[in-house]
Amino acid sequence: MTFTTAMIDDVRAKSDEVVVALSRDPKLQSYVDTQMPLPKLFHGGGEIRLVLIGQDPTVENIETRKKVNTVLMLDRRGHLSNFISNLCAKFGLTLANVYATNCCKNFFNQTPTQIKKKHNIDVITLASQLWLPVLKQELSWLPKATVFTLGEPVLSVLVRSGFAQNVKSYWGYRQGWNDKGFNDFRQVSANESAIDRSFFPFVHLNTSRKSKSGAFYEARLKSYVEFVQNQIRRESHAWAS
Repeated sequence: MTFTTAMIDDVRAKSDEVVVALSRDPKLQSYVDTQMPLPKLFHGGGEIRLVLIGQDPTVENIETRKKVNTVLMLDRRGHLSNFISNLCAKFGLTLANVYATNCCKNFFNQTPTQIKKKHNIDVITLASQLWLPVLKQELSWLPKATVFTLGEPVLSVLVRSGFAQNVKSYWGYRQGWNDKGFNDFRQVSANESAIDRSFFPFVHLNTSRKSKSGAFYEARLKSYVEFVQNQIRRESHAWAS
């Protein structure tokens, strides 16, 4: 897949329209930061085999936030880009094979978590109603690429109501897993997905560091990667047949 300037410009123009609409929305206008330019979409220079979907670019540290020029900060070395590079390596990929975007492409004046705690407003869910058509357009460029999501809040937007919206459910979590073992792995199927594409949920860097939940994900990571690899092989075979 070759990305053309026209394709990127079209998504950028539609994204700018969404930001204007969000800035006029009575529920959201107080929280949308219209002064910060939208981060650039990231696409590697090689064959794009993986689409990575993050939540939004609003990192908590304000000074760091000002430095977010590209989705998931993949234009610079750092903890997050290293985390993603290591994840890609588990599948024999590099950042050259990645297209990265966000579920919500705009900045908020505080992190969505902070806004929800202080004001009981779920800005990600509300804003995503306008952002989903843009995301679907991006995905239409890459119909055969595997899709990973990064972080749990994204699932509240990308998984349809009535289906599990927490990462651990797809990683085979079971109460008392240390003693009782695990449930089977699952991917989010196309019929469960608001983007009409199957995808594999991964945790964010911060979650993987937490001692309580991090222990479960660390215990499951190797096997989950193998599960994803097997699913990708099956789907690739289906495309080829």
